[in-house]
Amino acid sequence: MQVAKAAAAQPKADTQWSLAWKKFRRNRLAVAGAVVLIVIVLLALLAPWISPYPPNAIHPSQQVLPPSWQHLLGTDTDGRDVLSRLLYGARISLLIGFSSMLSAVLLGTVIGAIAGFVGGAIDAVLMRLTDLMLSFPLYLILFVLSVIISGGITKIVVIIAILSWMYTARIVRAEVLQLRQELYVEAAQALGASRRRILWRHVLPNALAPLIANATLLVGNNIITESVLSFFGFGVQPPTASWGSMLQNAQSFVISAPWLAAFPGLAILITVLAVNFIGDGLRDALDPRGR
Repeated sequence: MQVAKAAAAQPKADTQWSLAWKKFRRNRLAVAGAVVLIVIVLLALLAPWISPYPPNAIHPSQQVLPPSWQHLLGTDTDGRDVLSRLLYGARISLLIGFSSMLSAVLLGTVIGAIAGFVGGAIDAVLMRLTDLMLSFPLYLILFVLSVIISGGITKIVVIIAILSWMYTARIVRAEVLQLRQELYVEAAQALGASRRRILWRHVLPNALAPLIANATLLVGNNIITESVLSFFGFGVQPPTASWGSMLQNAQSFVISAPWLAAFPGLAILITVLAVNFIGDGLRDALDPRGR
């Protein structure tokens, strides 16, 4: 009985994820980034209820008005309320950022996992393909693909995913190459488990830590990529609002109406910084060598 009570009194050992959560909470910038991102996501989700005006409502008599009590962030060249378009634009920019991240991570994970686990000629071919994709000038290919592929937001997600999976593939391949040498993989092989089952049930779950950190950083990069595409007229098309398209519309009024570019620019900056702080915090928290 005493042994049982003593065992029950001992604190449970922390799991890898609980330890990671404790380390993440100690990173003030990462926590602040998470809070800011949650607020931005909530504002985007609640846009239909909190926007003071319809985002595409045109008022010719109210063109390029500075911030005021009637229009807190001013109006654009068509008399549309900037705050309303900023809130609705957040929905598009975040949707593209997260959707393209998920697509890129899925594609990169499959390619990296197969290359690292199978090895040999397949590994060589997939890695040379990865190197080839990395050698292309990013924005030139983005512009070319945006002309060839049609389909609105889906088009942008596909294009960004096609050009952002390579680093994920390299990270996953490196992790799989290391993990496939572990004893539990040899034990699974000895028990007759198929290679596919070993890869997807035993190896990949243990490679999630660096994958999650990389995926978080991809969101910020993809938001910037969407903004660049929309700024040059290859992304979200009018009248749909995104932060990049708002910058594109404001480029002729940077001096005379600076608020048109300042507010979407600040939105992009704050969101990308928040996501990058979260990514840095996750990378440090999930690093087994970290203290």
